[in-house]
Amino acid sequence: MASLSTHWWIIAYDQVSWIASTMILTTIRNTVDPTPEIGYSREPNTEYVKSNNFGYAIIVVGELPYSKTFGDSLNLTIP
Repeated sequence: MASLSTHWWIIAYDQVSWIASTMILTTIRNTVDPTPEIGYSREPNTEYVKSNNFGYAIIVVGELPYSKTFGDSLNLTIP
């Protein structure tokens, strides 16, 4: 399964060449003070959020990469 990440890229005719890629979670872990615990859940439910009593939340929403399709989803939702 491919992971979602932020990318810098160069687009050539009919292809994509990735020149750098940084995972958002890795960047957070490498940047913030190591003292607080950083929780992660790909699909958190209400129980996960309530039981961890988080002080802050960073929510990342995205779509899978695509090529040769109609483009961005017009109906991105958070269930």
